[in-house]
Amino acid sequence: MDIAGKVFIVTGGASGLGRASAEALAAAGVKVAIFDISDEAGEAIAKDIGGVYCHVDIMDEASVLAGFEKARAAKFDMIIADLNMPRMNGLEMIRTLRSEESRPEYRAQGRTRLIVCSGSPVPAQDVAQAATDYDRFLTKPVRLELLLQALQQG
Repeated sequence: MDIAGKVFIVTGGASGLGRASAEALAAAGVKVAIFDISDEAGEAIAKDIGGVYCHVDIMDEASVLAGFEKARAAKFDMIIADLNMPRMNGLEMIRTLRSEESRPEYRAQGRTRLIVCSGSPVPAQDVAQAATDYDRFLTKPVRLELLLQALQQG
């Protein structure tokens, strides 16, 4: 998969691995939508990389839906989600995404590709309970070159 020109959502993109991922993706020609609750940092990084910042608290379904709506304007192609963010639940965000994709008005857009990252294996029952599915699971710490390789593999 050629990622140049694609639009990706990066959760937690205002700091840490999310920020490094957003910057690396932008350097590779990807338009990035940053989902985070750190407005000042998120806005600054989005401006620096030519992306878009969406204030999203992934513990709040309405906030997630508003973020998806804002990012949909850019027609996003993929989401990179950290499942273990402080004060946030990545599995809930994924469940909300998959629920939205099942709505008739969004079905034509198809299933969004999803790469998830976690510092520990996600118990199978947690994944099943959240009604999630993903395309690739990467254990943190994730080296950026490994993340880019996973993205290129499509």
